[in-house]
Amino acid sequence: MDNNLVESRAIFSFHLDGNSEIDASLLSKTIADMAELAKLTSQVEDPDAYLKMNVTAFRNGSFQIDFSAVCEAAKSFLDGSGSAAELATKVISAIKGIFEIKKALKGSKPKSILENIDEIIVETQDGEKITAPRASGAVINSIRVDQLVVNISSYAREHNPDGGFTIQTERGTVKCEPSDIESLVKPLPIEEITTCKRVRTEALLIIRKAVFFGPSRWGFDFNGRAIEANITDESFMKRFQENGTIRKGDYIKATLEIYMDLDEEQQPIKGTEKYTVTDVHGDIQRGYDTALQESL
Repeated sequence: MDNNLVESRAIFSFHLDGNSEIDASLLSKTIADMAELAKLTSQVEDPDAYLKMNVTAFRNGSFQIDFSAVCEAAKSFLDGSGSAAELATKVISAIKGIFEIKKALKGSKPKSILENIDEIIVETQDGEKITAPRASGAVINSIRVDQLVVNISSYAREHNPDGGFTIQTERGTVKCEPSDIESLVKPLPIEEITTCKRVRTEALLIIRKAVFFGPSRWGFDFNGRAIEANITDESFMKRFQENGTIRKGDYIKATLEIYMDLDEEQQPIKGTEKYTVTDVHGDIQRGYDTALQESL
């Protein structure tokens, strides 16, 4: 290791309720998404740091995965190596805070957010206040971070619909019961603006064209205009391929992500919109006109 870099290590455990076996594909996706979540969190703490996640053990009982985070960061001329030496611990603490914030928000926007140099205080719509490491705020600012939490929670629910999971760190534990998972799998309403704008919204989408197999885009009517969108919800696609039928007026309730490029004045550029359906809520619904009247 470079002498100008400081290595730090920290461990945490991800414990799934249920039996001591797990589907191999669920395990693989859980590990991959947890590793990506740790990497994105470390970039919030220190954009120049390098992080590697190791799986150190599987334990019997229910099903437990032990992770080890290894961070390398540059020494600071202001505070010596102290801050860099604690980076891995800070990243793991921030991951715990991400799940605590997400759990408390129950799929809704925060009522208020207060940040200082070390902490973020998030107030829920019910008035509950959650204090967490500042990097934990990524879950309310980054669609990708939020989606990773949604994914990991969905895998846990698929593993055991009647169970939850626990994340245990050196600085505390967050326990998510089955009722909490119902909130954790709800995407938060987030907008990201950089050189493009990314919006996530809940939508009723009338089906104009369905695709049974392959990567082709579906056709929908959305807010009175025709769009094409990929569907990345693998569970929905599997159900549709096995039993799906389409009739005129059929629609889906879904989470829709919209990307659009922005001009120099940060205004959307017409014609640059790209659409992705990330989650389909339930199966295909019949009779859009009736659903619309009931929602008014």
